[in-house]
Amino acid sequence: MQRKTAIIICFMLMMTSRSFSQQSLNTQYVDQQTYTLLMEQKWDDVITLGKQALSQGIDFYYLRYRLGMAYFETSNFHKALTHLNKAFDANPHDPTLKEYLYFANLFINRKHEARLIAGSMTPTQRNSLGIESDLWIESIGITYNRGEGDSSEHTDGTMFELDPALNGEQFISRNHSFLGVYLSHPVSSGFSLYHGYAHTRKEHFYYSQSDGSIYSDPSGTSNLHQYYVSGIMRIARNLNLTAGAHYINIRYPMEVLITRGVNTFIGTETVSLNNYIGFVSMYKHLPGFTLGGSVYYAGLNQETQLQTDAILAWYPTGNLNLYTVSTLSFQSESKQGASQTHRQVFYQQVGGKISNVIWLELFGSIGGMKNFLRSDAVVVYNAMDMVRQQAGASLTISLSKHVIANLRYTFSQNESVFNTYLPSDTALNIINYNSHSFTGGLAWIF
Repeated sequence: MQRKTAIIICFMLMMTSRSFSQQSLNTQYVDQQTYTLLMEQKWDDVITLGKQALSQGIDFYYLRYRLGMAYFETSNFHKALTHLNKAFDANPHDPTLKEYLYFANLFINRKHEARLIAGSMTPTQRNSLGIESDLWIESIGITYNRGEGDSSEHTDGTMFELDPALNGEQFISRNHSFLGVYLSHPVSSGFSLYHGYAHTRKEHFYYSQSDGSIYSDPSGTSNLHQYYVSGIMRIARNLNLTAGAHYINIRYPMEVLITRGVNTFIGTETVSLNNYIGFVSMYKHLPGFTLGGSVYYAGLNQETQLQTDAILAWYPTGNLNLYTVSTLSFQSESKQGASQTHRQVFYQQVGGKISNVIWLELFGSIGGMKNFLRSDAVVVYNAMDMVRQQAGASLTISLSKHVIANLRYTFSQNESVFNTYLPSDTALNIINYNSHSFTGGLAWIF
């Protein structure tokens, strides 16, 4: 019993001593001790003491400066920026502080913030850090994608036993190829532009029936020419606004009856359709998180789409060594004469650094993606069939200081339905099949 009492008394004395030591912290002690720890490069001890001081209301310029440096040296750039920005607000003229701020922003891809800090540096400091102040091109890239559909068992026509009185058509994607190029360049320290052009060739099985006549084409083709432009504007510190447009021209051959005099024969003409997308997005960067929201308005495949996205990115290690991005999308689609269609899609990404030069990302989605937009309308799902589920992985490889390669595989579960010419809310002749997509890309960073 006495032994137990002694242990309790010792524990209480330890707690009292600890509480006393915490209460005895003062600005002079914290200043001297964090400086000593900084000189000894004991980054974790700087962080521990700094957090303890802040919790007791001790806050001054050099404490924030040293905490920012300590978090930077431990690669937690998100927390580093919290303290470095506090120090910068108190003294925006320290050149070393600007250097830390510049690289902390750059290492987590906050390019506008980094560019703004670089603009406040002297030409001599920019030159010593290798920062190009008059850079016009930020990056250029090229991407090739090839997709294959496992749909051959459904494209022999035997699956189309429909009521002959129905008039309509059905598409089943077979394969596609995509080649795109893009250019990104800053206009000012707070504004940059992104341009992209792409050509897509799609092959599909096509079936139609009208007034008792049935037609099928196992090798239907279409060609898409796309131009994309967006602007990213810095509104305030860690707050960006993105707005842009995506134009798609679709061309495909169609058989028509041609009458010349008393003769009638079947000919082919090229149909050209124009689709447009506009969007506005807002992103707010917080310590360890990014919150985002997007609104899209589109006219795809003779229907009208309104889509909103809610985005949450999380960086648990305070850098790009580990991150997750969750996107929840709500889409309403309208077609003249038919009731509105509502869809919800959830998309999840998890990525991280697996070596000094390689990042791995896993991703997947669930929900119907048809005439659907993603990633500020860079990606458009405008095929006539629907993607029900999707999963895949990508590798990003740093080949050199200025060259990055990307390899990606995507598996999709698709759904094709018979679309009646008269508006209908009933899905007919549902056919499910899988597809596989492979992507490779190179980017040059200047």
